[in-house]
Amino acid sequence: MVDDMKNLNMKEFGVGFFLTLVTIIGIVSSLAITQPMPPNLRMLPGDTARFVFQVQAPFSKVKQSCKLSVSSIDPLKVNLDETSIILNAGETKKIYGTVSVPTNAPVNTYKGKIMVACRPYVTKEELSGSVISNTRGVDFVVNVVKTLGERNIPPVSEAKKPTIPSLSILGAVLIVVAIVGIYYWTKKK
Repeated sequence: MVDDMKNLNMKEFGVGFFLTLVTIIGIVSSLAITQPMPPNLRMLPGDTARFVFQVQAPFSKVKQSCKLSVSSIDPLKVNLDETSIILNAGETKKIYGTVSVPTNAPVNTYKGKIMVACRPYVTKEELSGSVISNTRGVDFVVNVVKTLGERNIPPVSEAKKPTIPSLSILGAVLIVVAIVGIYYWTKKK
């Protein structure tokens, strides 16, 4: 009887441990960060350029609270438009940034890292025990060059401004047609 209880407890422990491990792996592997675009920037001293990368949670089942940072690549100045984001389960967000090269920066290759640290988003009421944190990083490389011929600063499109959805335009057209139709219908009578 005691051996049966021990075996049952070991089985329950094994199943519980396995499920916990699968949950942890699911949370940890559910975050990705893409290579900044344009990759391996080539800039002149005095240049400023925009770049973009994505933070992705394609397989996440929970909302994530993320902190973003860039390791120092002195003397260059790198600023992200956002340093913290909330990432919904399965969501992808574009993050824009600016890199500036001082006019006195030596010609060189500067390497840094863009870091994203995420943890499940919880409110104070939901908080209990430890929360699993997940950190990912990607290399960020800027080559400071001497001549314009070596430079590559293609434009990075900004986040699009919201526009009037085509459905609203269609709705407005239908309303105008209905009003004109009612007007002519009442005129015939």
